[in-house]
Amino acid sequence: MKIRLICRPLYSIVMLIASLFVCCIGCQQKSETPMDQAAAKELCTRLWTDYIGTVKTLEPNKVAAWFAKDAVLIYPDMPELKGHGNIRAFFVKGFPGMKVLEMTFTLIHFDVVGSKAYTFATIDELEQEGDKPPVHALGRCGVVWERQADNSWQISYFLVNYLNL
Repeated sequence: MKIRLICRPLYSIVMLIASLFVCCIGCQQKSETPMDQAAAKELCTRLWTDYIGTVKTLEPNKVAAWFAKDAVLIYPDMPELKGHGNIRAFFVKGFPGMKVLEMTFTLIHFDVVGSKAYTFATIDELEQEGDKPPVHALGRCGVVWERQADNSWQISYFLVNYLNL
């Protein structure tokens, strides 16, 4: 079974993403102030650009390196993956035979508060598995990025909801 970088839509995933963002933003300490919109947009765009560039390589170790030690990855119709090791194993199993012919993102919403960046993005992808015909996939992702001690950013929560499969 190959992984799809975009899957079937599920109402529960959409609600989970919305709940996560409301909860995460609401739980921030009052002393933390949001980053100004221009700087936040620049940061979130850079994070997504770099992440998508890494995904296009289909190198499991490089993609998994974006995920924090205790990260959570949720795709529709499969158990959630917890922890860097499980996420890496998922990519190792799913990437062989895959080709990403095109992949772009559109940043829909973003907030940066303290050491966390909350983003919604739409992913538009043309992928191919082996000799099968290419498949167009469109998905919406909710991602929480967390600034690390060395000022790099890693993904702590990645939620995917596919819109057209």
